[in-house]
Amino acid sequence: MKTYKTKQFLDEAFVAVPRMRKALAFKVTEDILKYDLSLAHILILREIVRLGSPSMKDLVNSLDISSAMMTHFTDQLESKEFVERKRSDNDRRVVNIFLTQKGKDICDKIKSLHKDRLSRFLEKFSSEDREEFIRSFGELYRLIIKYGEPLQ
Repeated sequence: MKTYKTKQFLDEAFVAVPRMRKALAFKVTEDILKYDLSLAHILILREIVRLGSPSMKDLVNSLDISSAMMTHFTDQLESKEFVERKRSDNDRRVVNIFLTQKGKDICDKIKSLHKDRLSRFLEKFSSEDREEFIRSFGELYRLIIKYGEPLQ
């Protein structure tokens, strides 16, 4: 009985999660396209902001991608002058990634565009639906923390 309910829940989740992600997805606008940034680049830039000048290893672990792919994307971001690499003074083996001013500017622009899109989306809701939407995300987050994998 429990196995059937788990299977049914998984079937529904595999449909619901991509639908939600697509409905709330950040749409890359012409303003962003001119910088030739992929979604991977945007996610890496966001993670650099979140972690505050992380090491390459921290980014690899946080985003769960290979070192080779992280190096590839970092090379591209560096060639576009969005980031720069610096070796740690304490351990020369450690390479930290810093946003340049251009990188900070594009991150601010992306955040603003995403915030505007979400705002326009939420403005369509009734006040009750808006409260329920926000409460539901809070509850979903609580469950993920309670039952999810530990964050690294």
